[in-house]
Amino acid sequence: MLNTDSNTYYQITISNQKNVVQNGVEVDSLVFNNFATKFNFKTPFYCTVDSNNIGNYLDVLAPYPSFDYSGYRWALDIKFTDSLGRKTSWIKNDTINLYFNMCNIQFYIYDAQPYYCKNVMHIAVKEH
Repeated sequence: MLNTDSNTYYQITISNQKNVVQNGVEVDSLVFNNFATKFNFKTPFYCTVDSNNIGNYLDVLAPYPSFDYSGYRWALDIKFTDSLGRKTSWIKNDTINLYFNMCNIQFYIYDAQPYYCKNVMHIAVKEH
């Protein structure tokens, strides 16, 4: 995955799982391993098809709080749209674009960590 903020690459595994929720409805979930080199989590996701057939827009819900590998808490807000209303998180063919806010403002004092809050974009491309 490419971290466009620092122009660095890192390995991530993203897999799809089908889950059955309480009412018997099947829901797609994405499993992220090594997201932003800090997190492993599983989340339901929803796709909407673009009217211009550009791609499928992703609506992904990260757990709150999300715990990093060191046990510190974060708010991961994976954005469906940016501040201008443009759809920013999408999947097309072998590429996933995720625009998100990673922030520890609610926790940094209690977790004794430096304050960090930033909007970033990561791009994942499937390796064959």
